[in-house]
Amino acid sequence: MKETSEICKAFVPPEIIKHLWTITELYDEDRYVFVLSSRRLGDSMVQDIKIIVGDRSYLHSVYGFKPVDFTIKVSSKDKNYRMTLIPSSKAEYEIEKWRRRNLYNNFLKKLSSSPEHFRVRRAW
Repeated sequence: MKETSEICKAFVPPEIIKHLWTITELYDEDRYVFVLSSRRLGDSMVQDIKIIVGDRSYLHSVYGFKPVDFTIKVSSKDKNYRMTLIPSSKAEYEIEKWRRRNLYNNFLKKLSSSPEHFRVRRAW
């Protein structure tokens, strides 16, 4: 059974999650670490994925979607795999940026729902 944590689903594109699950099927290991980082290639951004399996590591790039900067752990217990984010300063920064943007969007929604001709009078 494969389970992806809600925080992974919220911040990592579904294409990357699917790709990481495919990688876990290639190796017969109990623990995987994926270091996701973005880099510029020409005029676009590329997702680099460093795969750490046991005492080996591999690096490859994936194209076609907005890259993210996170470290993800996939661990197994009795063939039940669970994908979670590993807390890091990059992850905390991205989550805080999302929270601020979400709060800002909520603030804008409240402003747009107020009356159109709203005027605050000066106090003399």
